[in-house]
Amino acid sequence: MPATTQPPEALYDRLAAPFEQTAQIRRGNTALDYLTGEQVVSRLTAVLGLDGWEFEIREHGRSGDTLWALGRLTVHLPTRTVVREQFGECVTQRGMAEGDSLKGAATDALKKCATLVGVGLYLSGKTEGLPHRAADERPEPPANVTRLAARQAPEAAALKALFPEPLRQYVGLGQPAAPTPEQWAQFWASSNLELGWPSREIEARLGGHPAAWMEHYGTTLRRLWVLLKAAREEEAAAFGEGRAPAWTLPKLPAAAAEA
Repeated sequence: MPATTQPPEALYDRLAAPFEQTAQIRRGNTALDYLTGEQVVSRLTAVLGLDGWEFEIREHGRSGDTLWALGRLTVHLPTRTVVREQFGECVTQRGMAEGDSLKGAATDALKKCATLVGVGLYLSGKTEGLPHRAADERPEPPANVTRLAARQAPEAAALKALFPEPLRQYVGLGQPAAPTPEQWAQFWASSNLELGWPSREIEARLGGHPAAWMEHYGTTLRRLWVLLKAAREEEAAAFGEGRAPAWTLPKLPAAAAEA
């Protein structure tokens, strides 16, 4: 049974909240903040409850001096179960016992899995040096998105015809208002935790950044969320029935994505 009945958006906000204290390690001239395994376990338990999450090692092995482990984190939500897998590793130091090295690899796998549900994900943007894009970093809308409205767009009727009948009311609405940073943050959190689609998956499905997609198809961020949920439900139903999806969301035309 789920340990909580909170909506996924609220859970993600609590999981992804910054920590008051972090550990730090230096690599050359770069200072890296990180979380300990105990901090990650405490956050998962505090937010999800003792029976709201599980972690297991699926496989483990050795490559030279490095021990690796494939971990699986399972999060029980009120309406679904979220599963995330990641590899962790630990380089064996002189005098280190095999068990301690495997424990280090398992802890590394747990921490990496936890970032996929938001825990400590913000730390990927706090390091010095070259910018690094994490697996689910929330991208900013492209700078040229405001120019898309100036391009001649198809008529609303033609846009609506690309969507199944029940969903046509959500597109062809003209120039949408720009979402606030808070609305974008909630959108990315919900797409990752509730749909299981990180930002790169969303962009791949839409053929570009959601802001450009909304501009082209004339819709709002809230309505885009409805469309994405409908597409996810159709995919799940098609998979269960052993058929191809009856419809998918149209992608952003290449010309619009590059404009």
